[in-house]
Amino acid sequence: MTKHKYTRSQTSLHPEIIDLLNEQVSKEAEASSLYLAMASWAEYNGYSRSAEFFYDHAVEERDHMMKIFRFLNENGARAFAPKVGEVQQEFDSLKEVYEKTLEHEIKVTQSIFAIFKKARQVDDYASENFLQWFVQEQLEEERLVHSILDLFEFYNENDSPIALQTYRRTYSFRRKIMILVTGGTGLIGSRLLFYLTQNKAHKVRAIYRSAHSLEKVEQLFIQQSPNGAEQFRSIEWVQTDISNIPALEQAFANVTFVFHCAGFISFQPKDFAQLLKVNVEGTANIVNLCIDFKVKKLCYVSSVATLSALPHIPIDEENDWNNEENNTDYAISKNGGEMEVWRGSQEGLPVVIVNPSVVLGADFYEQGSGLLFKKVASGLKYYPTGGTGFVAVDDVVRAMIALQFSEVTGERFVLNTANLTYQSVFEKIAKGLGVKAPTKKISHKVLRRLARLDGFLSFLGIKKRTLTLQTADALGLVTTYNGDKIKKFVDFQYSDIDEVIQEICHKIKTMHSHL
Repeated sequence: MTKHKYTRSQTSLHPEIIDLLNEQVSKEAEASSLYLAMASWAEYNGYSRSAEFFYDHAVEERDHMMKIFRFLNENGARAFAPKVGEVQQEFDSLKEVYEKTLEHEIKVTQSIFAIFKKARQVDDYASENFLQWFVQEQLEEERLVHSILDLFEFYNENDSPIALQTYRRTYSFRRKIMILVTGGTGLIGSRLLFYLTQNKAHKVRAIYRSAHSLEKVEQLFIQQSPNGAEQFRSIEWVQTDISNIPALEQAFANVTFVFHCAGFISFQPKDFAQLLKVNVEGTANIVNLCIDFKVKKLCYVSSVATLSALPHIPIDEENDWNNEENNTDYAISKNGGEMEVWRGSQEGLPVVIVNPSVVLGADFYEQGSGLLFKKVASGLKYYPTGGTGFVAVDDVVRAMIALQFSEVTGERFVLNTANLTYQSVFEKIAKGLGVKAPTKKISHKVLRRLARLDGFLSFLGIKKRTLTLQTADALGLVTTYNGDKIKKFVDFQYSDIDEVIQEICHKIKTMHSHL
């Protein structure tokens, strides 16, 4: 330990503590220099948010140094200008930067603890009291970096720019962030909640409409994980819908990020007004509240239905909405929802939009894409000649999380695991369920005739409309999608579609023992 000669003879600070505090001045200066090097590396490699974080951190560590420096001089001792050696300048990845940050913060914490312990041993009450602030500060610093590294592990983002999570000017790390999920009891929303609640680095709030739907989600959590019950209880549930603005205002309290998964799906002409109310007006409410409550980012779940089709060309993000097409009422409503989100973007709200193709998951056997599995299990005999894109619900959720906690804003992303014909999908499902696949083909022309007959019978009031001309076209024609854009923005890979379907079949057989 270096001994210094002090020019003032009268001080209540113990000489050993003075020396230790001068050494701490050097350690804080070294930390400031290290974080400055990290900021430079991050900025050079395109991680601008992380760069800002480390620039701020470098200033903060210098402030710590000055706090100790001034304490010594103001209390009759003498502080000495620090000498700073070489610090690490190069790193292999963004994750390594944060790992080194944690290592350094732990070293600083241990040093503070040692000085605090020594001050107590030598009855230097002034220094002990002064160091109380540093003890609390260091604990918070370690929690901060631990939470950032947890995000790397949780999202499997070894080098992706998740630094939005680490940008102190955007939000405070001194508290857990709050994430709001609308449509928390749907296929995508419930799976998203399951993923989010695996990480305790943030709080999760979700909107639901009925107690029955909530009970179903709870059972799904319990079935999926030994910790499912605990994960479910960690969610702060709010019973309302996206048209109830007063209740939504309460749900938005202290919210940092929003995933808007709520929506209404119907291809029945009679439901057009409800489609507009939920998918357009409801989305406008969410966007307005995001702006009012200064939400940091909105991720909106749209649909590939909003993209125009070109013959023999895979549909991607460049296929903008075409008013001249024979669009379904559902597509019109989802496009209206997208327009509200883009309007929010123009007003300064950071947004990303995902456009999933047909979403496959095991949790909703009685509705949506779950009916494909149910019909095959029930002995479906016919298959349509068309085809479309399919995406695993887990792929959708992973993509949403990766995009939400990245620097990407103002972009839309088609999400599509694979393009398959309906015949191929039914054969894969039949194989997974251990049943016979449908073998009889039903052509596009026949489907359109059936749609017209269905419409006529519905007009006479004999039956409800179940097959529209748009649905007949969707089943009878082959439409393909290109979902590769996301790979250019975040570290993301799609699942294997055969494995996805087999896993869903396995879960369905487990949950429905009669199959």
